Amino acid sequence: MKERVRIRLHVDIEAAIQREATRQGIKLGTLTNRIVKEELGKIQRIGADGCLFPDAVHYERDRGERERRGEAIYTFPAFELRERYTPSNGRGINAGSQVTLCLEPEQIALLRQLAGKDRIRGTWKTTDEGETVIVSYRFILVGLFLKNPLLQELLQTRK
Repeated sequence: MKERVRIRLHVDIEAAIQREATRQGIKLGTLTNRIVKEELGKIQRIGADGCLFPDAVHYERDRGERERRGEAIYTFPAFELRERYTPSNGRGINAGSQVTLCLEPEQIALLRQLAGKDRIRGTWKTTDEGETVIVSYRFILVGLFLKNPLLQELLQTRK
């Protein structure tokens, strides 16, 4: 059974996706779902352990080890860039449309693994029982958008 995840897009990401969706004659939500699933598919092929975050303490070491072993790597954009393209809370000036993603249980599990690796303050909490609960995938999802070739142009024009 698919699980729904809602995300509010940054206006620049929304505009880039909407341009391509219009060109293809499909809806914004349809293309947004395709992008997320395409990027998650890349990660599923190499495993969550192959995902690296440049802001992580052991990034250089982990990257070096994987490269020496000839293992594939999926490097997320740095937190600063992901934060820049994450809409502010509510309906701020950089907040675009809200889109619902429909994901398979294994895709949700992968998002949880990635959020657990990333450990950005405000995206998880610890329950009274000591269990870690992910409360937001927003920085992971923005990272997936920014890694997709469709949005690489956006990055090049904003540097």
